[in-house]
Amino acid sequence: QSIFTSLAGNAMLPPEGAGLQMTSKYGSGMGVLWDGYSGVHSALVPEMMAFGGAKQEKLAKEIGDVR
Repeated sequence: QSIFTSLAGNAMLPPEGAGLQMTSKYGSGMGVLWDGYSGVHSALVPEMMAFGGAKQEKLAKEIGDVR
């Protein structure tokens, strides 16, 4: 499966808790991925996801939890 599958609209749902996808009755839609990094939505780039996760932990310690 391509890392670009999610760009094909409602071809597949994001993993539970990863975001939100809405589609109108006419087929138009939009999606949101929580805590996503642009272009890094697959296991092909684990270093980038680890880097982002480390940043999130540091930010949470410095400025508190997301409200």
